Amino acid sequence: FNFTRRLRSQILTSRYFKSLAPMTVQGLMDDIYRYADHAEPYTAQSVTEPSTLFCCIFRLLMHRPSIEYLRGMLQNEESPYIRAAGFLAMRYSCKPGEVWRWFEEYLFDTEKFQPRAEKGHPLATIGMWVEGLLSDDKYCGTMLPRLPSALRMEIGAKLVQVDDLREQYKRNSEHLDRFRQRG
Repeated sequence: FNFTRRLRSQILTSRYFKSLAPMTVQGLMDDIYRYADHAEPYTAQSVTEPSTLFCCIFRLLMHRPSIEYLRGMLQNEESPYIRAAGFLAMRYSCKPGEVWRWFEEYLFDTEKFQPRAEKGHPLATIGMWVEGLLSDDKYCGTMLPRLPSALRMEIGAKLVQVDDLREQYKRNSEHLDRFRQRG
């Protein structure tokens, strides 16, 4: 998988990761549902202890889930952290050319969740968070797999349009809210 050497090493030596060894894929989803409370690579106020989510993602990728299974995670209705695990698993393991195709439809997703480990950070929408996974080379201080320059420029041009469309959606939804209140 395309995790940095440092993050991979920290995950592999983590006591929590080692406890995941006998788990099935469903068991990993259960652990994410029960214990994940952010989507950063490390636990709060640590740069060496990998988070529950990242340990589960790494173990999940060791099971070699199908792309259909990962896509199902993106549509999970029980936990935004299961969804985040699906996006991150795909970002770290899919071919760069496939990432846009799998993520594009989620750019306007309005489900809110807490991606940051430190308490007090504002909630983010899945759509805005996914946009960051597409536009940035780094994620919370760790390197993401590089996208080829041409693909990166193409995605960047599309993301400029997404910002405009998101603004338009926001204005339209305000008008709809007023219309519904009158009706």
